[in-house]
Amino acid sequence: MDEADIANDRMMQDLEIRLAEQRAKMRPYGPELCRDCGDPMIELRRQLGLQVCVECARIIERAGRMFWRE
Repeated sequence: MDEADIANDRMMQDLEIRLAEQRAKMRPYGPELCRDCGDPMIELRRQLGLQVCVECARIIERAGRMFWRE
């Protein structure tokens, strides 16, 4: 490897680090605890930026269906 290859590798590493930092800032990330009941949130729901756990989401959806039924 010559100096140009070494410099290119360093620039690529720096670029990858900066891109990873920007992606982390852009990704919505939900709370550790459910907004409604306070139970721990599962990681996948947090990664999606959701605020309530699965059980609370079910309750909210059921209530919405009952409220909006004609």
